[in-house]
Amino acid sequence: MANDGYDFQLTYLYIGDPPTIVATGAVGKTDYEKANPIYTKTQEDDTYLMGVQAYYKNPFGWKPFGHKNFSVYCSLSYFYQDANIDFYNTEFTAADVGVMFRF
Repeated sequence: MANDGYDFQLTYLYIGDPPTIVATGAVGKTDYEKANPIYTKTQEDDTYLMGVQAYYKNPFGWKPFGHKNFSVYCSLSYFYQDANIDFYNTEFTAADVGVMFRF
């Protein structure tokens, strides 16, 4: 189905030593051109997204394998899509932790 969509995203980046923080927020709207053949409605979606990521360089002075460019990170995201056809509503939350090596 053809559609028109508009999204707006704002991202803030703080680069410090040792922490780095990235915060993101987004909103969007999508309008579909044709009616859904099952629900006999023209779908319209509103989308919302929030997320934050935090990176910490060389915690506790760690240098795994002698590598100086090492970070640990954690991330948390939330996404919600509100459709006028209830079947297409979407919502999820994601959390992530890990390590990062930069070369």
